Amino acid sequence: MDTALQPVSGIVELFHHDPGRERQKILELEARMFAAVGEGIARELPVRHVFIKGGYAREMTIPAGCLIVGHIHRDESFAFVTRGHITVLTEEGVKDIVGPTTIFTAPAGVKRVGYAHTETVWTTIHVTDETNFERMIEVLTVPSYEEYDALFAPKLELK
Repeated sequence: MDTALQPVSGIVELFHHDPGRERQKILELEARMFAAVGEGIARELPVRHVFIKGGYAREMTIPAGCLIVGHIHRDESFAFVTRGHITVLTEEGVKDIVGPTTIFTAPAGVKRVGYAHTETVWTTIHVTDETNFERMIEVLTVPSYEEYDALFAPKLELK
């Protein structure tokens, strides 16, 4: 499950693109959100799991006014918003998404922060043979940017 915080104040400042500082901003927000979950202020959102041979879809309904932080995915995936309006912040900048959308790609190694202006249904589709939804976070994501870089950064060969 992803973590959501409701209600949100200072949302405009959060989504101000600050190149070179986005990663730190996202990690600081995530730490505050996990603390809020522990204090009962925030909660994890339920996820609907759908499997087909070689594929897995995660569908989440994000209530209006919620701020959400996602995981860092090991591989790229497909995503789409079937309903709602959400603003998404990544290291690359800010994107406003209004559903229904066509399918777009969600790159690997990226952590996203989203603010749902209206109730939003977000679905991500992954290529995987895993069928145990309880293992999906472990199989599809990494816990940190450092681990992602260690696993997937191009290795220099010494000659």
